[in-house]
Amino acid sequence: MKLLILGNHTCGNRGDSAIMRGLLDAIRQQAPEAEMDVMSRFPVSSAWLQGRPIIADPLYQLSQKQQAAAGLNGRVKKVLRRRFQHKILLSKVAQEGSLRNFAIAPEFAEFAQYCAV
Repeated sequence: MKLLILGNHTCGNRGDSAIMRGLLDAIRQQAPEAEMDVMSRFPVSSAWLQGRPIIADPLYQLSQKQQAAAGLNGRVKKVLRRRFQHKILLSKVAQEGSLRNFAIAPEFAEFAQYCAV
């Protein structure tokens, strides 16, 4: 079994880091064969607190770039992205549904490929 744990769980906060460490230990006890990857918006501080490698969240980094889009065109794209992006990503990972045929940023396509493996 392969697990990807992703979120704001270890953004340099010792309490969040302790919760994450407990979660990872519980998973390891229940399923010792599980492969666990952890992603964070703040991989450097998270890795230091966890004492394990943490992958940088590529979706967060890309979303920060996309949020800076200016003008009416940028605002329209932002609304559409917020509404449909997660559905398109899920369709691409699951390889099901008509939304899997929509084009997305290369970084998102790489992330969907990473999750599908």
